[in-house]
Amino acid sequence: MALHWDQTPERQGLYDPTYESDACGVGAVMDMGKKPSRKTLTDARDMVVRMTHRGAKQAHEDDGDGVGIMISIPDEYYRTCCTFTLPEAGCYGVGNLFMPPQEEKREDSKKLVERMARKLGLQVGGRAILGT
Repeated sequence: MALHWDQTPERQGLYDPTYESDACGVGAVMDMGKKPSRKTLTDARDMVVRMTHRGAKQAHEDDGDGVGIMISIPDEYYRTCCTFTLPEAGCYGVGNLFMPPQEEKREDSKKLVERMARKLGLQVGGRAILGT
């Protein structure tokens, strides 16, 4: 039986309609062989760009809804970029943040990130500017 556009399917398998809450766009790009590749990352980036029309933006276009890509942590790469000591692989998390170009706003943003991390019981171990 076909559903009308405003109907929700019944609960079945892993699907539970109680988790339906908005009209966000969600996409997934993956390599089922678990092999890291640049193509997987660029495909994910392209998918995010193509879904820009689904994201929340302010009228002034300086802010958005925090869209992002979830990837595994490339531990070896981070060890070559960081000037601080990292814990062993699997025992730390990372956040890739796009900071404002204005120095004052950037410093305020760093303080906000550290304050929120502390609130969550986390600590900022360091920062690194990564290449592309």
